[in-house]
Amino acid sequence: MAVSFDETFDVVVVGAGFGGPVAARRCAEAGLKTLMLERARVPGEKVVSGLVIPIYGFLYGPEFIRKGNPPIERPICGVVNRLVKDGEILFTDRSLRVPKPLALGYAAYCKPFCTWLADRAVEVGPS
Repeated sequence: MAVSFDETFDVVVVGAGFGGPVAARRCAEAGLKTLMLERARVPGEKVVSGLVIPIYGFLYGPEFIRKGNPPIERPICGVVNRLVKDGEILFTDRSLRVPKPLALGYAAYCKPFCTWLADRAVEVGPS
């Protein structure tokens, strides 16, 4: 979509990583004229971290995530916590586990998930 520089917007969201598309969609749903900018070819391309969506994200998150079909890879059924001091692991706790098919959250790859989020923001369309 070509945008002229003389066009005005109520909100400009910079970045289509994890938070940008959610903010852009919420603003557009509120009737604000919203522009989302992304420097990469594909949303999420510059994100280098992984993503775990906690189960409460599906229970209490935005409706478009709760009722959508985000690209998730696998359930997370356990969490490993480590106490680290000066680069040395002092303690490891693996006690936070739930039996399958229950899950504490879901893992997702960044690029497909951020692209999905950006598509959900764009589908709101101009107000």
